[in-house]
Amino acid sequence: MKKIISVKIDRDICLDHELCVHECPQVFGLSDEDEPMVKSDAHQYYSSLKEKIEYVANDICPVEAIVIDYESDTS
Repeated sequence: MKKIISVKIDRDICLDHELCVHECPQVFGLSDEDEPMVKSDAHQYYSSLKEKIEYVANDICPVEAIVIDYESDTS
């Protein structure tokens, strides 16, 4: 199983629906401009909420603006 190393929101395509914030508030929050963002301490949840993060990125975000980077497979 690949480990998540970073999560980002592509601001060029994000439509600010805030569905990610409601579905996974440990990882996603709102910026001072009320735009969805990845929280600064979100990395601590990457392993415990991996399936939830992937679900939000692949099934919840209507424009697939959430980008997940995984650890390289060195095997």
